[in-house]
Amino acid sequence: MAEHRRGAGTATVAHGKRAEAWFGPHPLATTEDDNETRIVDAARRCVLQLGSARVGMRDIADAAGLSRATVYKHFSERDTLVVQAVPRKALQYLLADVGDALDGSDDLAGKFGNAAVVLQVWSTASRGLFHLRSDAENALVYSHTVAAAIDGIAELVLPTIVAARERGELRGELDPEQAAEWVARILQGVASLPQSRTFDMTSPESLSDFIRAFVVAGLR
Repeated sequence: MAEHRRGAGTATVAHGKRAEAWFGPHPLATTEDDNETRIVDAARRCVLQLGSARVGMRDIADAAGLSRATVYKHFSERDTLVVQAVPRKALQYLLADVGDALDGSDDLAGKFGNAAVVLQVWSTASRGLFHLRSDAENALVYSHTVAAAIDGIAELVLPTIVAARERGELRGELDPEQAAEWVARILQGVASLPQSRTFDMTSPESLSDFIRAFVVAGLR
């Protein structure tokens, strides 16, 4: 879990706390106690332990402490569970971390810098996790997941951009929805790359400073 200092202040902002839980070996803490939640969480743990290509419904049923019949009652196909439900749940956790990151700073550059750090934490943790049964399947799952992530990030940053434009921090003719999508695409793209020629991708401070210097400047 990455931490760095927020702006010029002294508060320490922790990023990616849900990533730490998601990629950990233990069941996720949840207020939901239904079988579907248990099955998805069991599938998550099996993927982490075995790799997605090797996970079968029997593995998931054993990990969930349920019968295979119960698992099939909720998910009629293995791929519906492993290829769709697990990434969808991961996305919920990622976006919750991004929302916390945006709330962790008072200024626009700090908010986007925090969000970039969270996305980098998730990208690093998940890199190489999903190796499915074919390159085409890998590409399909990756493209769908990234597209959904960009949409979710854009929705989260939109209110921040609207508020900043109303305060006069951004140019008046800026289209907030287009700007939110642009920011989401930039943040996701920067965070998904394993290294940079000009700054240290492993340093939250360096990554945040890069976002401050260039992303926000594009909106003014």
